[in-house]
Amino acid sequence: MNMAIKALAQPEQRWIKTSKRLPEMCMPFYATVRSLIDDRENWVIEGYYNPITKWGIIPMIEMGKAEVVAWMPKEFPSPYQEEREGEG
Repeated sequence: MNMAIKALAQPEQRWIKTSKRLPEMCMPFYATVRSLIDDRENWVIEGYYNPITKWGIIPMIEMGKAEVVAWMPKEFPSPYQEEREGEG
């Protein structure tokens, strides 16, 4: 399938504020992080959510120097499949 067509067929991903909802356990995510100690720009991390480390082992978050303000599910691509003879 053409990548542009495939992208149009998928629902648009949107950022979800952490104040509204947190990811489900073991859900892969992208998260927007904001510094609480200076005025640097927000940045994006990725990981798996779990109730113990929550956003992963990120020192600035663990020390209370940054916070996750929003997240979105991380969609994984389909696994590689061998081409059959006569294709592509």
